[in-house]
Amino acid sequence: MPEPTPLIRDPSVEFLRDVAAASPPDSAGKACRFEIPAAPDGVVRSGSVAPEEWPDAIRCLVGGDRGVARRVLDRVESGSLRVDAIEAIRGDEGGFSVAAIAVRNPGRTLGLVLSPLHHPQQRSKARTAIRELVDLVANRDAALLQAMFDPSRRLEIAAASETGFRHLARLRFMEADLPRLVREEIPGPPEIAIEPCGRTQPEALATLLARTYERTLDCPGLAGLRRTEDVLDGHRGSGRFSPELWFMLRVAGAPAGLSLFNPNPEAGCTELVYFGLVPEVRGQGLGTVLLRHALARLGPAAPPRIALAVDDRNAPALKLYRRHGFVPGGLRVALVRPLA
Repeated sequence: MPEPTPLIRDPSVEFLRDVAAASPPDSAGKACRFEIPAAPDGVVRSGSVAPEEWPDAIRCLVGGDRGVARRVLDRVESGSLRVDAIEAIRGDEGGFSVAAIAVRNPGRTLGLVLSPLHHPQQRSKARTAIRELVDLVANRDAALLQAMFDPSRRLEIAAASETGFRHLARLRFMEADLPRLVREEIPGPPEIAIEPCGRTQPEALATLLARTYERTLDCPGLAGLRRTEDVLDGHRGSGRFSPELWFMLRVAGAPAGLSLFNPNPEAGCTELVYFGLVPEVRGQGLGTVLLRHALARLGPAAPPRIALAVDDRNAPALKLYRRHGFVPGGLRVALVRPLA
């Protein structure tokens, strides 16, 4: 049974714009005052951007929009968007032409956000910014640096690939409105049981999580890049951890699958952060039983838009989610670079 990709939230310019859109709009006219917040093991690092230059660097990062830049800065200053490092490269006229940041996420993972590249000449500057950023975060408590780009952003994808990032997958984002989802439960055979597992001992959950990764069709290149405990922390930290929406499938008493939903009010959705079965019970229709059980328990407290991401090569997963009412949306090219 395939599962949605166990990745962090989309680290891209589009993600930052979504962050800005979720911020109060009255900050756009504020003066560009900014105080660098503390990163997990010290202040945000940079070899090229002085504190007073943060507004210019962030404006470069988001494609020049001052209102978006101001609201992103507000989120950084408040601590709701955690930045570990920032680098920016100046153009011929002295202003910043390329910028990059490393965003801290749960599960010892960082996301690379790179400014839009419009000319081939910017590619070498982007490589320089990425390399300097990697040097700054290499000794911090992070195992993985991830980047996501729209497939049309070929210059950005090339710059990341040329600085040690490797292609992981093309991720297909899918979503559905809760009232349109197929949620009627299907009774399973007598040996099947489904129970809440959000408060299960982390060690037991991590063991089951690792078993569901075996022979996965979803981003197999992630295998071994992070500790299973870090992946579990990442799932808890995606949106608002809701243990009552985490379910474990048992077959004849043995743990055999996981379905993990988290509301994310800030993003206006409920995320299916993970769904998977152990290899020996796949192909028996148990994924449908588990998914419908979980969907049927999404109540009014959960945002009614349901979202997930899945490897676009994973045809069985795409078929399962379409069958239950999920509609395919945008694509992102995912790249990763191990740090540890």
